[in-house]
Amino acid sequence: MKKKRGEIKDEAIKRLLKENEKLKKAYLELLEEYLKSQEKVHPDIITELSRLKESVDELEESVHIELDSVIKLVTQGEGPKAVKDLAKIVENKLKEKVAKDQSFKKDKTLFNLLEHAKHCKWIQPHAYAFGQLMKAIRNKESHELAVKETSYRVGLAIFSGIEIIYDLK
Repeated sequence: MKKKRGEIKDEAIKRLLKENEKLKKAYLELLEEYLKSQEKVHPDIITELSRLKESVDELEESVHIELDSVIKLVTQGEGPKAVKDLAKIVENKLKEKVAKDQSFKKDKTLFNLLEHAKHCKWIQPHAYAFGQLMKAIRNKESHELAVKETSYRVGLAIFSGIEIIYDLK
């Protein structure tokens, strides 16, 4: 009886993991379609996104829920709001990471968290630079009315935010 339950449980876990991977790929495919539809997106971004799609890792359910919100905002043409939500995810993932790091002594602001992540080589230098773009758009969206950003900058910020999330795994 216990053996049968274990087998059923293992099968359910395998199925859920496969569904989870499909969801993550769907997020990235939707972002890829958004970027392709924009006129000013450099082809290298699409190439990198395809590479990222192939190396999808497990993400927590809470991250998936938040990413779903980001994707909905992107599809509704609310790029700066999507970047703001994605920045929240990145900031929280960085806070989780520094909670285990005794060397981090600064305020847990997104700027300080990105600086520390770069210093510790948790993220690549280019991800740090685009993380600063994400932070700038987030701050603008938080403090100004009717924020307009170019689709290119929004795409870069979203792409880099997703890359940072995967780098922090």
